[in-house]
Amino acid sequence: MLQPLGVEFPGLADVVALPALLDALDERFPETRISIAVNTSHDLAGQLSEGLLDIAMLSTPPKRENLDLELLGRQSVAWLTSPRLGLPREGATDADLLRQRILSTPPPSNIYHLTTNALSGTLHHPLRMNFCDSLGVIVRLVEAGSGLGILPKRLLQQQLRQDSVQVIETGVHLPMQEVFIGRNKGSTLGVLEEVSNMIRSVGNETAFCQ
Repeated sequence: MLQPLGVEFPGLADVVALPALLDALDERFPETRISIAVNTSHDLAGQLSEGLLDIAMLSTPPKRENLDLELLGRQSVAWLTSPRLGLPREGATDADLLRQRILSTPPPSNIYHLTTNALSGTLHHPLRMNFCDSLGVIVRLVEAGSGLGILPKRLLQQQLRQDSVQVIETGVHLPMQEVFIGRNKGSTLGVLEEVSNMIRSVGNETAFCQ
């Protein structure tokens, strides 16, 4: 009989680390039914705290009771956009950005707070944000020139090398995001430590964090 195991990820992980981790889980636990969920770190942290999830990868999660966190690494974030939008790579002003479509995950996500802390609307250019709960979709929209947003640079590493996506420097410091492995403190599932080790291993192999 197949045994269930739930592994949850923030949107940023499904693009980079998820394929390799799925292969590793299938090889190690061939008799286990793997349940994968992708959500914002705030939602995942709440579900972990309530004991609804087994294990999750979290990006700069909020504080929650019953949540055991292990630092996996850090990721740098930046304003990313397609050269098609014609924005200057350095010295871009708030007005330059506000004329474009601003893409973000919905509140209270980390990307939302990074965006609202870094960019203030003006009388002539109000801050209008377009929300999507999938970072993977936001990445594709940015690549297509449909808008810009603050994203982990690791998600678009290849596109940055090819100059199909560029970093926009505004002079506003964007703090690095901390990535954690999260577990419910009261969980009795015996394989969680082994799954944590597999997440660390895949994270190192894919250079998911710095």
